[in-house]
Amino acid sequence: MRFRGGKFLGAGLAAFVAGAGAANAGDGFCAGFIPGEASGKFRLARVAANGPRVNFLANAGDKNNQCPSANSACRKNTFVVPGDEVVVTRTEGPYACASYRSPRGSATDGWLPLAALDLAPVPPSPKPSDWAGKWMRFEASLQLKPKGAEIEVNGDATWGAGDPERVRRGGVNIGEISGRARPRGNVLAIGDGYDGVKPPGERKDIADCVARLQIFGRYLVVEDNGACGGNNVSFTGVYVRQAK
Repeated sequence: MRFRGGKFLGAGLAAFVAGAGAANAGDGFCAGFIPGEASGKFRLARVAANGPRVNFLANAGDKNNQCPSANSACRKNTFVVPGDEVVVTRTEGPYACASYRSPRGSATDGWLPLAALDLAPVPPSPKPSDWAGKWMRFEASLQLKPKGAEIEVNGDATWGAGDPERVRRGGVNIGEISGRARPRGNVLAIGDGYDGVKPPGERKDIADCVARLQIFGRYLVVEDNGACGGNNVSFTGVYVRQAK
């Protein structure tokens, strides 16, 4: 299967590398977006327009302990192409831990060379219409509707619905989220008493479902506090818009 991806380098990227790489230096493992790992520090990047396609690279230990590296043995079959956009969650040395989602929602996460990416400007305050639409990831969907200066959020998520055997025996857990709030820049905080400043998982004083939504161009990055449904159900992840 082919996966595609994008370039935005410069002083902004250098600063991001310095800030995002230090806390995670040396483990060589990238699984894309992990809650709390780079919470609030995600950046949009684009594969260089004048370069070749760029293969994702293996984690340390997947093929050898030298990965990620430029060694051909570290190269995975999945790749991104010039102009594709990815969400960068952190960096390690000359590599970015990135997430790419195809227009249909197929997911690819892994290392990409920083030299092949340009960091996008920090998003300005999106218009209400920029949030609008149906956003999807595997086993979760969110419907966002502008209501004046606020955004109404309604969503459903499952755990186990992708497993036919679990579906057959009724072992699917479900969850839902709903709320309405006014965005602050590119951040939308959903849930009573939650302002979106701290990651949802750090708000131990709130037992009900809360979530932080951040928009990055064609991506919506969502974090919840683990209280939005049945066992293992979560809205946390990287979404792409399916329709407005």
